[in-house]
Amino acid sequence: MPLFVFLPTDAVMWLITAVLIASFIYVRRSPRTREKWSRVFSRPIPQASCVILLVFFVLGLADSIQAAARVCPGRIPGVFRLHRVATRQHRGELDRRARAELLLSLRDYRV
Repeated sequence: MPLFVFLPTDAVMWLITAVLIASFIYVRRSPRTREKWSRVFSRPIPQASCVILLVFFVLGLADSIQAAARVCPGRIPGVFRLHRVATRQHRGELDRRARAELLLSLRDYRV
């Protein structure tokens, strides 16, 4: 099961979406405002602009949904070893030869 990650910019995108939906509902309920917007969208250039902006906005929303794999040291080979070696390196216990062996053993590993 993926772990969904939301960045602050993604939260802003979803907040803008909520505001747009609320304003759409407001425009639909107000006859005067609905009449003004229907005059705007009766012309072809605003309609085309709206479609283009809507396509880019939907792509931006789809891009804001990010799923990160849950990293479990027992399932993915090399992750636990990488963590252990990085901890040893942080403590200064890893020499140059051990680092080279680690890089050779993990060169084909990609997240």
